[in-house]
Amino acid sequence: MKIEKGNPIYTRLVDFIRTDWQTNRSVVDDMLLINNNRIIYMGVATFLVHCLFVIAFNLGYVPADDNEYVWRRGIILIHSLNAAAVLAITAASIVLFRKKTAFRSMMIVENIYIADLLIAGIAVVAVDQHVTSNITPFLIVCTIIGFFIVKRPINSILIFTGAYIAFHNLIGLYQADAAILMSNRANGFTFCSIGLCLSLIIWYSYRTNIMQDRKIKEQQEELKQLAFFDNLTGLLNRRRWMAILKDEIERMNRYGLECGLILMDIDHFKAVNDKFGHPVGDKVLEEIAYILKKELRITDKVARWGGEEFIILLPETSVPNSMASAEKIRKSIEEMQIRVDDTVIKVTASFGVARIMRREDFAVSYNRADEALYLAKRMGRNLVKSMESYNLRDTVTDDQTTA
Repeated sequence: MKIEKGNPIYTRLVDFIRTDWQTNRSVVDDMLLINNNRIIYMGVATFLVHCLFVIAFNLGYVPADDNEYVWRRGIILIHSLNAAAVLAITAASIVLFRKKTAFRSMMIVENIYIADLLIAGIAVVAVDQHVTSNITPFLIVCTIIGFFIVKRPINSILIFTGAYIAFHNLIGLYQADAAILMSNRANGFTFCSIGLCLSLIIWYSYRTNIMQDRKIKEQQEELKQLAFFDNLTGLLNRRRWMAILKDEIERMNRYGLECGLILMDIDHFKAVNDKFGHPVGDKVLEEIAYILKKELRITDKVARWGGEEFIILLPETSVPNSMASAEKIRKSIEEMQIRVDDTVIKVTASFGVARIMRREDFAVSYNRADEALYLAKRMGRNLVKSMESYNLRDTVTDDQTTA
């Protein structure tokens, strides 16, 4: 049956190939890290094997004739050169392992390692033809590459196709017996096919595991977002903020530090919801959350406390500096404009500032901030107020005050 464009089978096939290709590309870096680690361990083992062969053929074997002498010399040369090559490849892999992100270099080293394995396997088989028709070394390297080196399907196809072409041509130079040559070439094709099948199985198995791990991490991150953050604003939720506060109070008590506390409430927020609708109200909350993230330090912890109310913890910050931070946020909110159709919406916010006292129940500090917020509302809103017995006209320094 001829499959034409527009045919559902053709469309599904194209979609499958495109999706498979994109998924394969998305896990390449993960596979490179896996391969780099494996090359380190395999490189050490391979180096030792090459050294043992060189020692065994130098000290433990005496050729019986010229043919065996040529064979012995060829084996020693191949294993000596490959020992040096593997040592260099392993050293490069160790350096790249420490960098973790040098993926292009990892790919180059990985391909060099594969090429070295294939060259060694084919060369040993070719030299072995002086004394035996056995091609087991080629089977070994095909199995190692297929099982231990995780390559993309398209790359595996190219690798094993190239390997067979090289094997097919080189074996013909060293094996004169037509029957043995035919058998070796057939077996070589079988070995490459086995290596390719192993490679495909390993690739898709690892790819599935990686994609599942990513999905699990995404789900864990989603659960973390639900558990720790407010869905609308992306700020901390009350529960997470309280947990952070507990740790900060312990640190404050241990080292004698001072912390600032800000309560913030959007002025006339209910009127915004009633006039423009809750979607616009949500937009206002999102924009204010953006301002809070932008204006506060990384160490400051801000949460949506409930409705239109926000709470901010400022570690190692005095009341004057806390009030300066609140005033900066107040001005940014006052200047904020939200456009709805042809209407520009402007809102303001009121702030209450307090100091979190060492070895004092948090509820007491919170009540002082709440009283200050109530004072700001009562005095006309869009203000920053504090009930603390500080001379708030003192110069606010850039350095955070510590008790």
